[in-house]
Amino acid sequence: MKVRVKWNKSPRSIGIPRAPGSFSELDAKVAKEIIKKYPGIFESEELDKLKEPKVKDAMAKKTYTRPVNR
Repeated sequence: MKVRVKWNKSPRSIGIPRAPGSFSELDAKVAKEIIKKYPGIFESEELDKLKEPKVKDAMAKKTYTRPVNR
């Protein structure tokens, strides 16, 4: 999933050619890793609201069968 971030500081030190104050779309996992290494480098409201998707157990799922009309 992509999140939109606003750069507070220049991300050129991590290899992204953007100016401070510009916006970018990053993968959520990459954004979390960057914020751990460089706190305060960007701000993102979407990253704070992001939840991990629920993974349903395959056994709990009901199988769907088509009705048979004879």
